[in-house]
Amino acid sequence: PEGLGLIDDPLFIQVGWAFLNIVAKFSFIFYIQRCKDMYCNRLKTKRELQPSRHHAGGVGGRGMPMPMPMFHGMMSPPMGEDGMMSMGNAAQDLENEEIAKKKAQLAAVVVETMNFLGMAQHTDR
Repeated sequence: PEGLGLIDDPLFIQVGWAFLNIVAKFSFIFYIQRCKDMYCNRLKTKRELQPSRHHAGGVGGRGMPMPMPMFHGMMSPPMGEDGMMSMGNAAQDLENEEIAKKKAQLAAVVVETMNFLGMAQHTDR
C-alpha cells in the first residue's frame, strides 16, 4: 500500500513505479538533448556571423572579399635582380586568380555540405 492506500496490488504498484521511472529518465534525456541542440545552434550562428579565414567569399562566394593571391607560394612578391618588384607574368597572375577562385568555390561547397549534414561546427578544420 503506497500513498493514500487506494491501490493494494503490489504488482500494479511496481508497474506504476517502473513507468514513472522511465518517463523521468526519458524526459531528462530529451531535456539534455534540447540544451545541446540550442548550444550547437548558437555556436553555428556565431561562426556564420564571424568571418572565417579558411574560406574566401563565405558561403557561395558572397559577402567576403577575395584574399590577395600568393606570389608563386611565397609570402612576399617576387623581386628582380635589382631589388625592385618584378611585374610578373600576366598569364601566371591570371592562373593564380583562377586557382584562388576554385579554392573559394570548393570551400563554399564544403561549408554548404557540412551545414546540410548538421556539422557546421566542423567546417573550420
